[in-house]
Amino acid sequence: MSGQEKALEKRVEKVLGVGGVDGPGDSFVESGVERVRDGIHTRSVLSAGASYSLAVVCSGAGEVRLTVSVKRSAPRTVACDGVPVRQRLVDVPAHVEVDVDGLAGASGIVGWRIDEVTG
Repeated sequence: MSGQEKALEKRVEKVLGVGGVDGPGDSFVESGVERVRDGIHTRSVLSAGASYSLAVVCSGAGEVRLTVSVKRSAPRTVACDGVPVRQRLVDVPAHVEVDVDGLAGASGIVGWRIDEVTG
């Protein structure tokens, strides 16, 4: 990984709050960071029927396409501008697939985080 990619990775982790110390009551489930060219292709095991919050952030250039395998979820485009995009996942199945693929000309680092929504 290049020095620039490492800097972008640290920026993405900071925006997502990954790697810090979790406080009491935090609902962190899982997260990951990848190069845009590699994309994110994960199958998360969650509690069926529960609600979660998904945050995705891309830092670099261009745009990525986010696809989540839940009811009424259409693919959406996320700019690689370092600003997180959040999506609430309600009444999820036991397995949720999260896919992020770089669009033409996209580069940088993309990360995701899933938190359980309580209450």
